[in-house]
Amino acid sequence: MISFEQLLVQLIEDVVSDVSTDGLKLSVTGYQVKVPLESRLGLADDDTLSLSASLPRGRWVSGFEQPLGLLETHWERVP
Repeated sequence: MISFEQLLVQLIEDVVSDVSTDGLKLSVTGYQVKVPLESRLGLADDDTLSLSASLPRGRWVSGFEQPLGLLETHWERVP
């Protein structure tokens, strides 16, 4: 698990912002994400609350697993 802030940055960086090849240019101006999320609330080293999160590794579900949350967000690129 990583911090929730790091997960958001990772999701943003995973999307290519600009691609150009052979005279074709592709620009991403916005995108939506809707993914299941594993999260935990705990104490950080400085005794403040910290939210950790990760995307689930697989789709196999057992009755012993923590329930998943849902991350739904929309990003827009501002020129």
